[in-house]
Amino acid sequence: MLIRLAEAERRTLEELSRNHPFRDFRLRALGVLALGKGHGLKLVSDILGVTAQSVRNWAKGWRKAGLMGLLNGHKGGRPPKLTPAMLDTAEAVARAEACGLREIARRVKEAHPEAPPFSLDRLAAGLKARGLSWKRTRLSLKKKRCPERFGAAQDDLKRCQAAAREGRIALFYLDECGFANIPNVRRSWSPKGQPHEAGAGVSRKRANVVGALDYATGQLWHEVHDTTVRGGNVVDLIDRIARREDGKPLTLVVLDNASMHHAIDPEKLEDWLVNHRLVLMHLPPYSPELNLIEMVWRQAKHHWRKFVTWDKDKVREEVAKLMADFGTAYKISFA
Repeated sequence: MLIRLAEAERRTLEELSRNHPFRDFRLRALGVLALGKGHGLKLVSDILGVTAQSVRNWAKGWRKAGLMGLLNGHKGGRPPKLTPAMLDTAEAVARAEACGLREIARRVKEAHPEAPPFSLDRLAAGLKARGLSWKRTRLSLKKKRCPERFGAAQDDLKRCQAAAREGRIALFYLDECGFANIPNVRRSWSPKGQPHEAGAGVSRKRANVVGALDYATGQLWHEVHDTTVRGGNVVDLIDRIARREDGKPLTLVVLDNASMHHAIDPEKLEDWLVNHRLVLMHLPPYSPELNLIEMVWRQAKHHWRKFVTWDKDKVREEVAKLMADFGTAYKISFA
């Protein structure tokens, strides 16, 4: 099946065979070029790995419409089982509420009853392509807080952080946290069908920590207690911070609105201000993300702590070691 090609046509087909993004169009150009060189139909089909009928169709399209005969529709595989409309539905469901893949797939099938069956893996790939990801859900207090107060506090803290980086003030973030002998459930890599386990059939025991994170140095000031952290424990830690010697003209301690944080003796507050240039900054209600020490607690519970159950009589010892390793074995960067 001989095809005569002009020099300009040959150059165009060579460019098409090298540069077109779709493989099937590149093959069509190669097939027509081979026919133009006098190669037989069977030889061309064998070399390109296609049927002789496909090569015959390319030649027919070239004779009938030239280059447009080869570019007549992209035939690069079967139509997608998940159409753009189905993915639109899946994305809308995923953005509206917390659903697993099976529930999203059920909603898509309800909205598109005539659609062909599709796998959950295909649905997951489609959602990832839309910019969605599989993440742990969260409990949030954002709807209860005042956006104006939150924004104002956020701006104030940014200025304080800049001053702390420049050495003009000392900035501490203070909070309390409890650690149980039974670890928090987390995600981890494990053999299929054999997830890692920690013993849960034991009585619970907690150790509690009151800590203050120095923003500029990354140092964690902390005390570990077997019992509930009370106002006196918080005052003792702030006293330690107030009496340190670092030459800073002002120390700012950021803390939340726990009742014991507001129950500090006014005389103690005056002593910190007058004698140590230390003041407290209470965050707006329902704004835990403004307290950077929360990042330390989250990392310690879900990442730094090993997924093992501690002996009841060693909980305080284990927590103390975990806290002591902050800054050496464990670090957080606020850059």
